[in-house]
Amino acid sequence: MFLARGDLVAAEAEEREAIAANDAWGIELGRSYPAAYLANALLERNDPDGAEDAIARAGFGELIPDNAHALYLFAARSRLRAHRGELEQAFEDMLESGSRYERTEPRLFPWRSNATLVALRLGRRDEARELAAAELELARSWGAPRPLARALRAAGLVHGGDAGLELLREAAATIHGSGARPEEAKALVELRAALRRSNRRIDARDELRRGVELALGCGATALAKHGNNELAATGARQRKLLVSGVDALTASERRVAEAATTGMTNKEIAQALFITVKTVELHLSSVYRKLDIAARTELARVLAAAREPATAAS
Repeated sequence: MFLARGDLVAAEAEEREAIAANDAWGIELGRSYPAAYLANALLERNDPDGAEDAIARAGFGELIPDNAHALYLFAARSRLRAHRGELEQAFEDMLESGSRYERTEPRLFPWRSNATLVALRLGRRDEARELAAAELELARSWGAPRPLARALRAAGLVHGGDAGLELLREAAATIHGSGARPEEAKALVELRAALRRSNRRIDARDELRRGVELALGCGATALAKHGNNELAATGARQRKLLVSGVDALTASERRVAEAATTGMTNKEIAQALFITVKTVELHLSSVYRKLDIAARTELARVLAAAREPATAAS
């Protein structure tokens, strides 16, 4: 849930807690799920080393078993390899994960979208088109916004030209308002990048900025960097990818920080925001690092100072 809606810090906290619980209880079959989800969250945050460590925590080594409990883990490893540029191995893994998925419910596991993009990077355009078409047909029959938007985005990138632009526009419209912020950010960035490639640079700029802002709000630094590069290619000034200060806080970090200034305990914040205490702790640690402070007693001062210019302007 946290990963899908773009609260990547919370997703990381929840999955680390789940891994610790599995380790404490010795539940070996349960390790692969949180390890896979954690790896995916860390890849969105541009942390491939962390993703590799997460996959290793599942304890399978190189030979991830061919069973239902390891499906997500195998797919996460293929994404890691693609992220690192190990494209041939990533593509082989994605095809293998696809054959494993097909034994269950193929519409539930949209593996072809990722495989499409890797095939495209390898220059295997015919294979990419075939994968994209099959995925889009399944996604349309299923109808859920996130997998449909993902399939439309992959198909749009494969087709290119005016046909590709229409598919990317449909992807952005499909995911808008769904709450799946990472996928919405990806759709926006790729749509506006396609507009830029078709020499419609002015049309591309505003939505590229919006896509970068959305990615930053999720903590999806890998996507934000990609969007920023596309923004620079339009001739516009890049969005500063802040790593410190109040403006660098994600929406979730800001909510936790504001709650902490009211005197609420971590447990009370967790209950109020419907998250775990561990998630609150991780958010606050990130807040302290970004604001360069040592304790919550300094939070009120720093947040108030950040609000002062806006107050004066009004």
